[in-house]
Amino acid sequence: FSVAKYNDDGRLVWRTPYSREYSGTYEPVATAYNAGAIFVLCNVNLADANVVKFSGDDGSQLNENGWGGAFAHRSRGIVADPEGTGVIVTGVIRYTDPEYFDHRQYRMFTIKYDADLNEVWPRRAGQSLGLLDYPQNPTPTPRAITADSDGNIYVTGVLDVETGPTMPPYRTGAARAFTLKYNSLGVLDWIEQSPAEPSITNYGYDNDYDATGTYMVYQSVPSHLEDEPLSTGTTVLTKRNLDGTTWPPRRRPSRIRDLNVPDGGT
Repeated sequence: FSVAKYNDDGRLVWRTPYSREYSGTYEPVATAYNAGAIFVLCNVNLADANVVKFSGDDGSQLNENGWGGAFAHRSRGIVADPEGTGVIVTGVIRYTDPEYFDHRQYRMFTIKYDADLNEVWPRRAGQSLGLLDYPQNPTPTPRAITADSDGNIYVTGVLDVETGPTMPPYRTGAARAFTLKYNSLGVLDWIEQSPAEPSITNYGYDNDYDATGTYMVYQSVPSHLEDEPLSTGTTVLTKRNLDGTTWPPRRRPSRIRDLNVPDGGT
């Protein structure tokens, strides 16, 4: 991959290809800017994760740090550290393979780095998301991360994915979207989930915050018989107070769209 900088007129200022030490597939996932530096979060060879730091002035590659191991690691989100000059990243580790245990077990991890890409927290923040198995989306995970001015961190994603029954009538699975909050030390303050409805699949996609609370956007789709047409889906915006309690109105759905119609259709 390459990193490029454009000026306000859209003209290219510089472009720098990533100089890798080892051959392989490097997939950029997201970027963050902090204290004059650009941080690129990557997936490596579909098994490891990596953060690469570039100079915002001339694009020179400054540093990188990766993590991995015997299990598959997947990067999901990155945000600038509001209290320092580094970044905070989140991702998922797949601990088991379905051919051995008939399910996959995922664990979310969140890491805080300083400007030199050294880990700041003495222990990575991690949450077990339970036994997850969903054939239509094999990696239900955290999907977005943001941080407020006090250094608190908010992560949104999906958990409690359940497959449909093994006997007729065969139905699609269900899931719950979630948002959780870590304080600046990486300690979990709270985790709030979308309503537990066995017939509904809720996937969290994005989050944000302001001085009054936190926001989560998720898609809500009813489960359906596997030989039936796709169900209609709803995009839901929720807001919670900074302590995680519900802020009314609880949910404000968008118009319902026919999922059989491609994006951009009417």
